[in-house]
Amino acid sequence: MAPQARTVFSIEVINGGNAASQPYSVRFEMRDHTNSNQIATPTTDVMPALGLGASTLASATIVVNDANTVFLHAFLLVNNQKIDSAHLSV
Repeated sequence: MAPQARTVFSIEVINGGNAASQPYSVRFEMRDHTNSNQIATPTTDVMPALGLGASTLASATIVVNDANTVFLHAFLLVNNQKIDSAHLSV
């Protein structure tokens, strides 16, 4: 069995707009080295509204036991629509 690496994947969400945000969510997905097959159940964190200029961290803890590169994706969702994203290869 290959060794497992526990990784915390965090993104900072910043309200750089000119008004308080509405509630939003951050969805984390993990895909295999081909960047196509989802290899874990996605997690979605529902987040409260952010005040003007405020920021917060959204995080997911994952366990990687694949010898190949794994792609981690985080999506910022407002009203279930993807607004922004961040990606990391491990």
